[in-house]
Amino acid sequence: MDHTVTINLNLVIILILINVKVHVAEVFGKLRPAVDSKAGSADDELKDCNKYRLFVTDKQTGLRFLVDSGADLSIIPATPNLKISLFTDASDYAVGSVLQQFEDDSWKPLSFFSKTLSNAQKGHSTYDRELLGIYLPIKQFKHILEGRQFTMYADHKPLMFAFEQKNEKGSPRQLRHLQYISEFSTDIHHIGRKENIVADSLSRIESISEIDYDKIADAQIDSKALNELRSKPSLHFKHYSSDSGNLLWCDISTTIIRPFIPQDFRMHIFQKIHSLAHPGVKSTVKQIASRFIWINIRKDITQWAKSLIHCQKNKINRHTRAQIATYIEVDDRFSVINIDIIRLFPESYF
Repeated sequence: MDHTVTINLNLVIILILINVKVHVAEVFGKLRPAVDSKAGSADDELKDCNKYRLFVTDKQTGLRFLVDSGADLSIIPATPNLKISLFTDASDYAVGSVLQQFEDDSWKPLSFFSKTLSNAQKGHSTYDRELLGIYLPIKQFKHILEGRQFTMYADHKPLMFAFEQKNEKGSPRQLRHLQYISEFSTDIHHIGRKENIVADSLSRIESISEIDYDKIADAQIDSKALNELRSKPSLHFKHYSSDSGNLLWCDISTTIIRPFIPQDFRMHIFQKIHSLAHPGVKSTVKQIASRFIWINIRKDITQWAKSLIHCQKNKINRHTRAQIATYIEVDDRFSVINIDIIRLFPESYF
């Protein structure tokens, strides 16, 4: 799946290209200055430019990719006589950048860019991906950058010397990218990853998917589990109309409207929410159970979360410490053989 994200003014347009079909989903982003910035040196300006956070929220699900409690969006129009900079970054699967303008003694965002890499681009070297992370946003923002002096920042230090190396050292693709970039600017500076928060975050949006509530509404029609839940006096179900006009059964017994999820869609819901930050079992149960409802929802989520092998390997918070065993001394080889048998592993669903 390939996506291109461009954030401009108050509207965020996400283009998801699936089999040459374009799907548009609207999301909204917010930025907030962490502290009031003051006039200072160039180093201070560089630090101030990353003192805001970005999050992208899907209107249908309310899920946020980069979370912050920010207030109003403060994206401004470009002013020709003010200083601008382009901050870029590339991960193993996406590139991201933010174009900023220095105004009123502080850095303010002009626009944002994020794009997933193709399978061929994912196989490029780190240098080539970081160079692509500069090349693609310049193509995206060329209407702003043409005829203006600006500085490019990347957290890959070898890019600082990209325009000083001999052409014989570069591949044809690198030379094409450098030739295009040089038409706008050759001023590339290094920036640490901790100071390049926004571009780094935008380069780590691997994919954006949504929940198809129309299919869920169709699956609810013949669901016996839904009828069982509707008979419980503690729950209060009500029909809500989707954007296409389909009627969706939702529980309104809590302060949050919770749609009923049929059997075929439950694993998709779990994967969608859990994969955002890979939280623990209790946190995953809380996040899903507060937004959706089905029979034995907490039991299912707990079982699925405990069966995620990669989470179990990377989030070990309790170890079983066995006592050191005592063994008899032996005189000959293989006169005593000790065998340790491991069994009863939980079933894996992935």
